[in-house]
Amino acid sequence: MRLALIPPIDLLEYTEQTDMQLMLPHLLYDQRYAYTYRQHCKDPEQFVILDNGLAEDAQIDTYQLVKIAVEFGVDEVVAPDVMGDTEGTCRGLDQILDQLCWATPLVPYKFGLQFVAQGQTMHDVKLGISYAMQFDQVTTIALPRNLLGYFHDGFIRHKLAIWFQETYGLERPLHLLGGHPSWPCEIRQVGKWPKVVRSHDTSSPFNFAYASKNLRIGSVASRPDHYFRLPHEAFDTFWTDERGGSTVLDYNVNRLKEWCGVK
Repeated sequence: MRLALIPPIDLLEYTEQTDMQLMLPHLLYDQRYAYTYRQHCKDPEQFVILDNGLAEDAQIDTYQLVKIAVEFGVDEVVAPDVMGDTEGTCRGLDQILDQLCWATPLVPYKFGLQFVAQGQTMHDVKLGISYAMQFDQVTTIALPRNLLGYFHDGFIRHKLAIWFQETYGLERPLHLLGGHPSWPCEIRQVGKWPKVVRSHDTSSPFNFAYASKNLRIGSVASRPDHYFRLPHEAFDTFWTDERGGSTVLDYNVNRLKEWCGVK
């Protein structure tokens, strides 16, 4: 499983540890952030996903989303979605498909679309996925972290991944969009993920390090206020175990990479 880390701006060097990235449009005002992700987009070994900003309470309009995607040359764009709302998310997909249909003759694009499987019942989530699978422009289906909260089930994304692979095979990959603060060990706990699960993005190693906590069952840590502006010193808590000493952050990052199979 490929992994995209979402660090604060002061710790952007952590993005160099993986070959997948999640770029947040509302942070592109920062020169360091824009430069880092522009370089990732130029690197053929990197796969860059442009987020739509919803989970950051900074969702941008469809026109700007497409404009940024074309300018940076990203690989994939998270289509506009509505938290917990299948119908609204399907409308968001329609909007960006219309935008691309209008814009393509003027500015050819090469990125795929990631459809977020929103919904608060299993029926609705599957209905949204079925709708999105009709469109060739949708290259990936994302299972968002809020599903764990709606279903009160730390295994819900694993169950959906099994259903998806049984239904659609390996036609298109799945992406685990974000990590839930109450289930920090989701990737490890479920055991073996279906082959169709391509990737995962999260800020959890940093969130937990800020709270001086390890990624382990029973730990809970949400993203702190002003997260992206926090200085690197806020994540420097030291940790010692049988493997030796390190910061809590490095311990968490290494555990997550290990669970994902990232070397």
